Amino acid sequence: MKKFWNKWIQPNKTVLSAGLLISLTVFRIFLFLSTPLAGAGDIGGDDWNLLNHAWQMMQGNWLGNWQDNTLAYGVSFPFFIMLCNKLCIPYMMAVALLYIGSILFFLHSWKNLIPSSLVRKLFYVAFLYSPVMMTTYTAQRAWDLTLVPSLFFYLLGLGYLIYRKRKEHLLYPMIPFSLFVAFFLYLRKTNYWLLPLIAGFLIWMGICMKKEKLTRKIRALFLPPLVIILTGLVISLLNFQYYGKFKVYESVPSETAIQQATPSGVLKDTLYTGFHLSANQMTDIDTHLGSGTTENLRFIESITGSRVLYPNTSPLQLNGWAFPTDDSANLELAVIDNTGQPVSYAEFENSEDIYLEHMEYAASRVSRFTLNAPATEPEQVSLAIYINGEQIDRLPLEKTDVQTKDYYLSLENVEVRLDPALYTTQKAAKVSKVFLMINKILGIPAIILTLISYISISFSLKSGNKIFQRWIFLTGSGLTALFSIILNCLFYPSQAGLDPGAYSSGAWTLTQIFMALCIIWFLKPLKLGKKTQKNKTA
Repeated sequence: MKKFWNKWIQPNKTVLSAGLLISLTVFRIFLFLSTPLAGAGDIGGDDWNLLNHAWQMMQGNWLGNWQDNTLAYGVSFPFFIMLCNKLCIPYMMAVALLYIGSILFFLHSWKNLIPSSLVRKLFYVAFLYSPVMMTTYTAQRAWDLTLVPSLFFYLLGLGYLIYRKRKEHLLYPMIPFSLFVAFFLYLRKTNYWLLPLIAGFLIWMGICMKKEKLTRKIRALFLPPLVIILTGLVISLLNFQYYGKFKVYESVPSETAIQQATPSGVLKDTLYTGFHLSANQMTDIDTHLGSGTTENLRFIESITGSRVLYPNTSPLQLNGWAFPTDDSANLELAVIDNTGQPVSYAEFENSEDIYLEHMEYAASRVSRFTLNAPATEPEQVSLAIYINGEQIDRLPLEKTDVQTKDYYLSLENVEVRLDPALYTTQKAAKVSKVFLMINKILGIPAIILTLISYISISFSLKSGNKIFQRWIFLTGSGLTALFSIILNCLFYPSQAGLDPGAYSSGAWTLTQIFMALCIIWFLKPLKLGKKTQKNKTA
């Protein structure tokens, strides 16, 4: 084994690691493309409205006809969908490329702060398969919050480039940074929670540049707020032209939720959501059936280029024949639930073939039946036989032939008819669940190690050194994530029937970055300290 390692693995470790990373990346893209959208095609829902706005943009109608919730959503996501359609890129492919590219860009930009090549590779794989982009809240939704994790990585990468390029060409990273900030803020009305972190970064940059006598370059720091204001002005002018309203947003869809939020409820939701996001416990992915009409689901598929699972209101189908032995009796068949309540009755039709076999029974002339029931698990329901309104028998749903003194019955087919795409997407969901389970298992130990790391870094502070600057970033990121969670719990409280975690992809991403960097920056000095101690001993 040692010989194999020294001869084959060690000399080719760079090529092997690159091949492994490429393979994991390609497989992750396949998971993105194989995962079906939740297909929220209900008119008035977030997904539907955002996609409809994108469709109207493509038709040159801005956001379409005026409705009460027309200005309740940001314009960034519809613009993104429109761009995907113009470039002929399926929505999930665009999301995959944007997300993977954002992680790579972040790691390249932060190369000086994460100098270990092995650590960067582990960081890449960890976030490539992070639950942040593998759950129902993000990977299976065609809505604005799916883009937030990618935007965060780009903003952090560009922010550090601005710091590094402050003495050189500052505008090169500042222009895309300003555009990304504006895109983020006009993605959703409640995204203003990021402003304190952006403002703090720009103020800190201004202080650093003033100390370094780069006064002339400080003007570039006003570009982000300028782009934000100009973008808001353009959106407001368009809204005024189409709807007579000079504003970016109007109406609050969660107004009822805000009224129902209480201080104790927000505190409880914040603690619950914060812990479950940090520990990766709020993770779920499944082959969700779409909701809404077939026409609406087809619209979602056409505009996103992604698969949606079409629902079948009565997927359980039974076929066969049955008739009473008494020609004057009335026989009925019904699928009943565990409580004995009928959920669907059979419909009978003419059946000359059965009559030819049982001519002694006149009732066999109308005996073939089809029964469609709203059930997906045959073992959870059963078939009830009624004669003259009285239940006389109850049979499991399986192929069978029954002959009694009261009736003849042949159950020829028992089938659950679901969208065929369900079976082709189940494997992708199962594979994703494996990675989600791994993250759940590692969640609690990661929280404990993060707390140890942050406390240790806090006790080793010296003003002006690199550790202090890293502590400032970590503290600011942690507080920003907490601020986001509090706002989400305020606007989408659980006592109003909403899930704050569903709207926390930004806080979730920032929390994961905070935890990863805490551990990395704590373990690296610890490792260096051990090396120094060994050298002194030698």
